[in-house]
Amino acid sequence: MSRVMCFGLGPIGQAVARACDRRDDIDVVAAIDPANIDGLELGIPVHQRIDDVSVEADTAIFSTTSDLQTLVDQVTPALKRGMDVVSTCEELAFPSPAAPKAAAELDAVARRYGRSVVGAGVNPGFAMDVVPALASTVCFDVERIEVKREVDLGHRRQQLSRKLGVGLEHTAWQELEQAGQLGHRGLVESARLCALAASWSVGAIEFSRTPITDDVTVTGIVETVTLGCGPGRNLDMTLRFAQNGIDRDVVAITGTSTLRFEIAGLAGDEATVARTVHAARVSDALAPGLRLPIEVPPWAGESIEGAID
Repeated sequence: MSRVMCFGLGPIGQAVARACDRRDDIDVVAAIDPANIDGLELGIPVHQRIDDVSVEADTAIFSTTSDLQTLVDQVTPALKRGMDVVSTCEELAFPSPAAPKAAAELDAVARRYGRSVVGAGVNPGFAMDVVPALASTVCFDVERIEVKREVDLGHRRQQLSRKLGVGLEHTAWQELEQAGQLGHRGLVESARLCALAASWSVGAIEFSRTPITDDVTVTGIVETVTLGCGPGRNLDMTLRFAQNGIDRDVVAITGTSTLRFEIAGLAGDEATVARTVHAARVSDALAPGLRLPIEVPPWAGESIEGAID
């Protein structure tokens, strides 16, 4: 039985808390949100601060922020209390380039208390880095890694559309995007993680974000990133969010042979919840410090010895 505390009770945080509470192998001892949402029916105690919680836990799940520096301050009290940390923070997919000082600080704190910190999610996460990184290991002499993810916003929480600026007039969208107030985080981090898995060094990075419009109103966005990884090596990723779109992931690995496959219907919100819960179940198997998503064990069953016995 793993004891878990859930931090952050937005739509994803609530779904994570409920998913954990349904499991027989997880005991959700508390949920924490500064807003201390009145009337929230989770079936577990809800507190405003971790200091209000007297019980202990093995793992803390944070569904709170996309910003790594903000996350450091949030998770430090949990690490000090001996909890491993699993977070949906997008910048945790490959933290050092995005915020090197914050990453070094978080790694140092986690190691000091002998605990691990790891990111969990789908994009970045399972769909855009874990799966293509794993796929690249069955190909020789890889020359190109290409990942395309399409998301139907009609099947996602409204907070995602608002974060992307869907519904704004094109001019207003451009002003907010240029001010850094719109968009999805994590695509560059996913690309870097795939390059690391392929043992590629990263050179030039090209990133773009463009709106999809109906001539006046923004109905979605397209983000692309291209990494130059040395002569004859390229890594391309595209993430497309659209109203009335489709849900589809395509991974193509080009090398001595070409591997291409498609995943249809991978729902980001539900899959993020499932991936986060899985990471919480196996977080005690990770070494202390800041870990990468590709280090999360793929299974949560018995040990090899137990399976053989």
